[in-house]
Amino acid sequence: MIKFTGLLFIFLFSALGGHLLAKKEKEQIESAEGMLYLIRTIRQNVAYFRLHLDEIYRQFSHPSLQNSDFLMCLRRKGLKEAYLFEKERFGYDSFTEASFLSFAESVGRLPIDEQIKSCDLICDLLEGKIRESKANFPTKKRLYNVLGISLGIAMIILFL
Repeated sequence: MIKFTGLLFIFLFSALGGHLLAKKEKEQIESAEGMLYLIRTIRQNVAYFRLHLDEIYRQFSHPSLQNSDFLMCLRRKGLKEAYLFEKERFGYDSFTEASFLSFAESVGRLPIDEQIKSCDLICDLLEGKIRESKANFPTKKRLYNVLGISLGIAMIILFL
């Protein structure tokens, strides 16, 4: 009986691990959408209202970024430092990350028309990555769930 209970727990924890990986992937997509919304907000406020970045950051809010320290760090240290503080949250590849960091360093320092163009370029890049991630998510979700269950079954067979 104890052996059966132990094997059941191993299986359940393996299946839960697959589910948690899929949940993390979904949270990365939602956080990337929050970052895209932040950049659109910067663009809009710079183009139409000529607000300073500190004011934009202070007013900004997005549900996917609320439960992290990203917004607090954004308001205290700026976009680049906030991104570096929680970059795993967004799941960007190396090219996207390098492009974003370049944008984060220059935002607020360029003339307004160049800043707007810079926001448009990074928005286009992030929109493409989000579309790609959303298209791949159902497949990855199934893969993570199947891998978790398969690992659980393999461990049960191994211990029997």
